[in-house]
Amino acid sequence: MKPKQMFMGSKALKLIQSPSTPTYMVTSFLKQVKEAYIACGDTLQKKLALSNKFLKAVSALHPHASGHTLTLSLLQKLPALAPNVLTETEEELYELNIRKYQTDQHPDFPEGSRIDEWWGKEEICLKYPCLSKMAKAVLSCFHGPQVESSFNVMNDVIDAKSGRLNIETYQAIQNIKYGLKASGKSAVEYFKKRDHLHDKVDHTLVRNVKRSFSQYKAILEEKKSVATEKQKQLDIRAQSTLTKRKAKELCQKAAKKARVEHHGAIE
Repeated sequence: MKPKQMFMGSKALKLIQSPSTPTYMVTSFLKQVKEAYIACGDTLQKKLALSNKFLKAVSALHPHASGHTLTLSLLQKLPALAPNVLTETEEELYELNIRKYQTDQHPDFPEGSRIDEWWGKEEICLKYPCLSKMAKAVLSCFHGPQVESSFNVMNDVIDAKSGRLNIETYQAIQNIKYGLKASGKSAVEYFKKRDHLHDKVDHTLVRNVKRSFSQYKAILEEKKSVATEKQKQLDIRAQSTLTKRKAKELCQKAAKKARVEHHGAIE
């Protein structure tokens, strides 16, 4: 990049172009700007996945890339890079779709539009079913407020002391928290009765509590039985396994007994 193409600010540009500015200062400044551009470019190449094969292939899905020579070769790599999207039958049709996509005229893609919405149009889906399926699959890796909020919801549950909770327990806690947040009430407010003596009992709640307790009790019993069986196996192994010292003593006693019996038989 030439110095004129580098951004350095209007004030710095005026000072460089001013005849009163010493030449050595201009030369030194332009050298530093060039070094900064090179360092910035080197950092971006390391941090940005510009050489990633999958991202290169996905970039070919942009509507403005259709018709280019490189687009076809990149789209051909997508089924191998995302092998769980298409079936074997659809892969053959996919080859026909990408070749047709390269030669056809497409609907306009306005500046600032979303690519996933463009590939989700009915006319595009009907025209290129397998290519559209692939595009929607690789462009719909969801990451947004709902994902971040789920981490916030579970933030006060997942800690160093709750590492043994299983996934089902986390899911149950998260569902309850979402339900309470949606109602805008706390757990006490949600289940609070106006009149504790005369209000009807919530039979559904009672059944759910009993079912949860029975399931939890069954899980505990199963874990206890597994632990007991494992302990029995360990006890058997401990009893059957001898130490080296004990085994040596038994061998010595057996050898001594055999010698005595042998001498007695000779006499």
